[in-house]
Amino acid sequence: SGSDDNTLKVWDAETGQETLTLKGHTDPVLSVSFSPDGERIVSGSDDNTLKVWDAETGQETLTLKGHTDSVGSVSFSPDGEWIVSGSDDNTLKVWDAETGQETLTLKGHTAPVWSVSFSPDGERIVSGSDDNTLKVWDAETGQETLTLKGHTASVWSVSFSPDGERIVSGSGTDDVDGKSGEIWIWDARSGDAVRQLTGHKDTVLSVAFDSSGQRVVSGGADRTLRFWDADSGAQLLSLNDDGYVFGARFDPSGKNRVVTGSGDGTVKVWLQARHVAASTGPVEPVPPAPDPKTHGPPPAEPEPVTPTPPAPPPHVTVPVDTPELLWLLIAVITLVLAVVLLTLVSRQRRV
Repeated sequence: SGSDDNTLKVWDAETGQETLTLKGHTDPVLSVSFSPDGERIVSGSDDNTLKVWDAETGQETLTLKGHTDSVGSVSFSPDGEWIVSGSDDNTLKVWDAETGQETLTLKGHTAPVWSVSFSPDGERIVSGSDDNTLKVWDAETGQETLTLKGHTASVWSVSFSPDGERIVSGSGTDDVDGKSGEIWIWDARSGDAVRQLTGHKDTVLSVAFDSSGQRVVSGGADRTLRFWDADSGAQLLSLNDDGYVFGARFDPSGKNRVVTGSGDGTVKVWLQARHVAASTGPVEPVPPAPDPKTHGPPPAEPEPVTPTPPAPPPHVTVPVDTPELLWLLIAVITLVLAVVLLTLVSRQRRV
């Protein structure tokens, strides 16, 4: 995970324990990614650089310089030989992951590049930009091959499906008509829009397919994590978080869990409808809050209500504790004595 505190942290995905803190950037860390073999980490920062780290020791091995503005997105190629980066200088760059040498600069966007990703075969790169478009590029030549238009606000996140045939993108809120952030699914070969997924109440900050390509996960500035059917576009589940969900990814091993990075300063691993917050202390499962009904912070939790026990079935005697029975008898006797006393007093008055 990368943070505004200028550091990266590595966590044990099973226990949530912090295992490494990586220090070297001089400004907030905006993007991080593991190499396919899990042995290296690449990071992009507000300090205009990328850094490559040894994932086991936390040692910095490379610093990649060339961008003239913040590096907001980084990713390894599927074979681990290349790194792609997107920057606020409106360009993408491709780097040799072993030497740190810049090999390509991809120009075409007219505004900052917020998100980049390689196709599963490593032959294409997709990018999302503040110019409201996506672009697909030839990863070997740097040639722009497609421009995907349809979003009416910044494209914050892009990702290929596992088979490379589709692209999912998430966008911001339209400042003109106030339309909330949207998710679009595209044909990666033709650039045609296939469907839209609507439900977020604010900017969609992160999107990704699962390993089967059948589901999409999204995280948003509405502080929700949402799951979708990629074929029908139906929303399957919505979960509340305590902060903006800046990053969301399915476990690549196929396990039914998702990791998120949140504006509340935590990394969470979600297990179906439950999640575990990564921290340096003990980790306890926390149930998600109910689905939000309005834009903004989640509503306050209601006061706990003591459940009413179910009525006993017919012809079943309900056992009563001995103290309760004793007090019941005393109450009945007291009532009878009171009635008798009132009767005697009434008769005496008549006499």
